[in-house]
Amino acid sequence: MTSRTSFFNRRLSGNLLRRFWPLWAGYLALLLLSFSFQLPQDLERISRYTYPADPHLTVLANAVTQAQLAPIVAILAAMALFGYLYSDRLCGMMHALPLRRETLFGTAALTGLLPLLLCQVLATLIAALGCLGYELNFVWLLEWLGISALGLVAFYGFAVFCAMLTGNILVLPAVYLVLGLCAVAAEGCVRGLLGLLVYGAGGYDLALLPLSPLAAVYEHLSAVQVDGMPTLRGLGVLAVYAAAGLALLFAALPLYKRRHVECAGDAVAVPVLKPVFRVCMCFGTAFVFAVAMLELLPRPGSAALLAALAALLLVLGAFLGWCAAEMLIQRSFKISLRRPILPLVAGALLLLFVAGIRLDLTGFERRVPEAGQVESVEVYGVEFKEQANIDAALALHRALVDNRARHEALRDGVNLEICYRLRDGSRLLRSYCLPYDAETPDPELLAAAALLDSREAMQARVSTRLPVEPRYIVYAQLSRQTFTDEGRYTDEYRTLNLSAQQAAALYCEGILADAAEGHIAYGPFSELQPGAPSPSGYYLDLILASDADQAERDRYGAMYEDYNYFAIYEDSKHTLKWIEENLGF
Repeated sequence: MTSRTSFFNRRLSGNLLRRFWPLWAGYLALLLLSFSFQLPQDLERISRYTYPADPHLTVLANAVTQAQLAPIVAILAAMALFGYLYSDRLCGMMHALPLRRETLFGTAALTGLLPLLLCQVLATLIAALGCLGYELNFVWLLEWLGISALGLVAFYGFAVFCAMLTGNILVLPAVYLVLGLCAVAAEGCVRGLLGLLVYGAGGYDLALLPLSPLAAVYEHLSAVQVDGMPTLRGLGVLAVYAAAGLALLFAALPLYKRRHVECAGDAVAVPVLKPVFRVCMCFGTAFVFAVAMLELLPRPGSAALLAALAALLLVLGAFLGWCAAEMLIQRSFKISLRRPILPLVAGALLLLFVAGIRLDLTGFERRVPEAGQVESVEVYGVEFKEQANIDAALALHRALVDNRARHEALRDGVNLEICYRLRDGSRLLRSYCLPYDAETPDPELLAAAALLDSREAMQARVSTRLPVEPRYIVYAQLSRQTFTDEGRYTDEYRTLNLSAQQAAALYCEGILADAAEGHIAYGPFSELQPGAPSPSGYYLDLILASDADQAERDRYGAMYEDYNYFAIYEDSKHTLKWIEENLGF
């Protein structure tokens, strides 16, 4: 009779269940309190009151919460079931059993995962029983179960894989957290340092976010209402992470089979990963330390001194990271400094990195696109498509590049972002800090003010998402504040509620007419320009909503979605004339 290899031992699993039953009992209690017992209360509240919630959306939102809590449950289960690997005595005892390593690993892995999935199934059944008196589709509960299970599988496989990399139970959650966030943290630190040292570097999207599952699940997974239908966003991302979790669970078995019993207590249990650990600690600590210290320390007024300080902090951080790695690997505070090859090489590379930034070897700081490459440009939140304004934005950008020495060391001032949408579909973003001085305005800030006061910019600021017609106007109020002879505001403040017909006429005959002539909706820096108009003291608050929005608002008390505010200036002659002739206000 041929023997077969077993990946599961029933008696060992029973022993683990008896030892760690509080873990699964606690998880079941959490699911019952947060879902099974809570859902009937939510349904009762929805049926009794006009409440802004949909039962399906409520179930999906709770599933998202459970999936986002899965990382915590997964690491606790991995720490419990594989905790014997981190004690010399327990590790020796377990591996002295007449069981293959495949059996030990499979038993611990399945005993940690299957009871957690069973808790989710029980929570689903109890929720179904508790909601029998309500109109609740059972398929929604199956959706909850599937989403929660995907989150659990994704992070449990990742946690077990991390458990194979270390021999210290206190290091395990740190490894789990670092590997789960390392991509986004590394990109954030590098981009943060570049934002301090590179002239024009500004806002960005984290490109490596998908490689950090702990952050990506919180960022991408959500339950939303789309066209009146409850929808789960990020389900594909969660499914990919679940598949990756299963792959990591299987990948953890070869590591377990080759794991030395003597590595219990070591920070790094896989010998081949020790050099990788040293390098990651060296460079990771360098960037984290440099960015943190540059935020805490007073910054030099010179860009060259700032770059020198950053280089010094990077080198110091690399040395500290190497020391920390050696202490963890050697399990001793005494480390040898006779051959610090790694920190010396890392320090030299980091110095070259800062020098390359300072010399602008990539041409990032000097790059200004050609006019023919630009489809549109956004300056300070206003998008320009007219060629004259695009040319003005390009001229402003060239002036900022040419006057780099005057602006690059400035940290307190006005942040001006220029974002190009190029014809090839790409974007080019630059961000600059300009000084704000009303007495001696900065030339580049004056150029930006002129661009933001163009007719196209005014038309963009007076435009509304819904047509300004009486049927869409749900609220319109004209307010007036008086001035003293010195031009200061007084405490006298009056308001007048307008009818929908009056508001539509004021907007079409006054505001739009003034915007066409360039005498309303001025930009944020218009006061810096010579001969800038003064506010007249009149302000219009206008709120628009479609019929569907009106119905939703009456039912749910939801907030208005299209709110518009217009400040009226002394040269807004059409608007002021209309107010005088029709309102006498």
